[in-house]
Amino acid sequence: MKISRRQLRQIIREALLREASGDAGRHKAIFMAGCPGSGKGTVIKKIFGVSYGVTSQGMEIVNQDQLYEAMLKDWGYPLSAPDLPKDDPELKAYQVAAGRMQYSAGIATMGGPGGISPSHVGLPPDAYGYKMDRRRKAFEDKTTLETHIIEGKGVIIDGTAANYKKIEREKRILEELGYRTMMLAVRVPLQTAIDRNHERADKGDRSIHIAAVIGQCKRLEPNFEKYRSLFGSSYIEVDNTVPVDQSVTPDIENRINSFILSRSSF
Repeated sequence: MKISRRQLRQIIREALLREASGDAGRHKAIFMAGCPGSGKGTVIKKIFGVSYGVTSQGMEIVNQDQLYEAMLKDWGYPLSAPDLPKDDPELKAYQVAAGRMQYSAGIATMGGPGGISPSHVGLPPDAYGYKMDRRRKAFEDKTTLETHIIEGKGVIIDGTAANYKKIEREKRILEELGYRTMMLAVRVPLQTAIDRNHERADKGDRSIHIAAVIGQCKRLEPNFEKYRSLFGSSYIEVDNTVPVDQSVTPDIENRINSFILSRSSF
């Protein structure tokens, strides 16, 4: 049976991935971008085989939602807000408690609104205009993401990327530390994101208030073109309105595998 050049290249890439150690992804960072309900986790699982933890290439998936959901369960709260009138005291109490837990989870895993603290990864405290959120000052420990960075591990930063300035700053911080960076953007129309969020709630999974979905999607939308310019050839966009087997093409998987196997600047 004849093998085409394209098939041969794919076989070689897969062999290299199998033979490479778990450190293949060292000093690589992939930023995810996509509003709630876009299917970022589904895309990650399709490409890497897992949606949390560590991939076979040694890429640590960093996502605050896993810790946030664990905190909700530990304190006996449901994963989604109860379906009650907006002025109901029980709903308000849930929103306050859940909001505090979500903020704490974000701080512990990814640094919250400020993101990576330069001083926590060996850079000057005010590098790239970083200003520590006053509430984070009380959290002196390094975040999960910062710990991985200090150890030179590959990371998949699984967030919405709605804050362009934060992502742009983190990209520069990582690159100064010898990392190569890439963005994987997952796009769907706003209504699709809203519908999927409702579906999560119907299944008993965690969902967020529709206003939060709309707000984050609208904040993110104008940033996609900025990210395309910022990351250049290392920007990949997935149209996730179709089944993931169709949206994540062999070309996309090949580009990501090539990125992970490439040499870092370290």
